[in-house]
Amino acid sequence: MTEFLRVPYALYEDHPQWVPPLEWERRRFLDPRHNPFLQRTEAACFLARRGGTALGRIAAVVNPDSPADERQGYVGFFECTADRVPHATTAASSRPGTWAP
Repeated sequence: MTEFLRVPYALYEDHPQWVPPLEWERRRFLDPRHNPFLQRTEAACFLARRGGTALGRIAAVVNPDSPADERQGYVGFFECTADRVPHATTAASSRPGTWAP
């Protein structure tokens, strides 16, 4: 989880307007013990890597409360390096889709 949460630090560290999130708050938000929505969903976090370095991230969530004929999924925390956007968007649209139960 730490590496997932730290991706934006590497991506935006040189951006003058970037204000880092409160890491403890983001960690708590992604912890089902503290987030009632995550207690009743299935969620997974994915990292995009190159040479062992995390260059992007995405989270996928499936909502079991959606109607049976309308299986709903959501993505969030999508961030990646600018040169990887085409690759990351392709991966983001396919990887969580294959994960979803």
